[in-house]
Amino acid sequence: MSPRIALVTQRDVSVGTGRQIAYGAWSEAEDVLIEAAGDDLELVRLDIPIEHPRIRARRSLGRNLRRIRGPSARLPGLLPNANPTRALSGRYDVVVFVAFAIWDLQLIERLGRLRKRADRVVVWFFETWPSSYADGHVAHEPFTTVDDVFLGAEWAVDPLADLTGREIQYLPMATDTIRFGPDHPTSERPIDLIGIGRRRQDQHEAMLTWATERDRFYLYDSTDVDRPKDYRRHRDAIGRRYAGSKLAVCNYGKSDQPELTGAIRTIPGRLWESLASGARLVGIPPDEGMQRRVLGRTVVEPMPDDAADLPIFLEDQLASAGPEAIADNVRLALSGHDWAHRWIELFDRLDLAPPPALAQRTAELQRRAEKFGRSDAAGASTLS
Repeated sequence: MSPRIALVTQRDVSVGTGRQIAYGAWSEAEDVLIEAAGDDLELVRLDIPIEHPRIRARRSLGRNLRRIRGPSARLPGLLPNANPTRALSGRYDVVVFVAFAIWDLQLIERLGRLRKRADRVVVWFFETWPSSYADGHVAHEPFTTVDDVFLGAEWAVDPLADLTGREIQYLPMATDTIRFGPDHPTSERPIDLIGIGRRRQDQHEAMLTWATERDRFYLYDSTDVDRPKDYRRHRDAIGRRYAGSKLAVCNYGKSDQPELTGAIRTIPGRLWESLASGARLVGIPPDEGMQRRVLGRTVVEPMPDDAADLPIFLEDQLASAGPEAIADNVRLALSGHDWAHRWIELFDRLDLAPPPALAQRTAELQRRAEKFGRSDAAGASTLS
């Protein structure tokens, strides 16, 4: 039997944090669950960012209250007529909240006592950095409003657990592997190198020089844009570009912000998209141990430190980006790193039966993976 699910979503937030273009990928994760659950899922739509003065005031008041009365103290929720939960009816097995930031629990607290509506309240934080809560204030956030905390950032699990006294479970990000995947290992790939999103300027300049001197097609952002008006079409377009690329830049997460990351070399969101596309990943790689734990092998080829060595390196990588290498990456993504795989794991950890359509999706992904052949013991692929 499919569980009844209430999904708290920030897809309607278009200002503040919600303006960031990267959050289209997070709405994509919700879309996979929404489609799978069908009539057994209701949306609780939030439209206010954490930067709003009312939310800032709640944060300050709530922290002071919990310092005095303990971590279970709570501020009152919204009145019924103003509360987005008024759309809910009956009782739910679980309320799920995909959060933009660790500070988004204020948005859950203001919804009132969700446990009156559901057996479990779950939050999944995709990204957070220990440096952002080194001051300890996070210990006074309203964590008692939720029963289960999942975190897409392995490096932050222990620090957050130590500060909050809560069990934190690691559940990595993923992607829509169908949206970003090619139709076949030999599908046309006119783009030599793709580098979308944040970048290191010195690396980018070296790539531009290489592309000019070698007459290579390097696709990259040339403007700064806000969150697209239609994120689904935007994600479709990005997916086609990745699936048409031979190489994809994949530096570790926020590599251009050492003041935030410190010594952490984490898996970035772009890794999942690049992997699903079959492109060969190159860059300043995430921690090798982290890659092996999550993916079973390393997937990012380290770039040389000296920019003078970059042209030869990129040419060598292009020569290696053949159908077999493409098939290996696509198959790895389809076999375990789609959003459907993550949702199934989340429900399994909650001892809830996942919506049956999630298993149907993963079965289809496996059939799709078979089109890309299988690797033998020596690592060679047999392409269909």
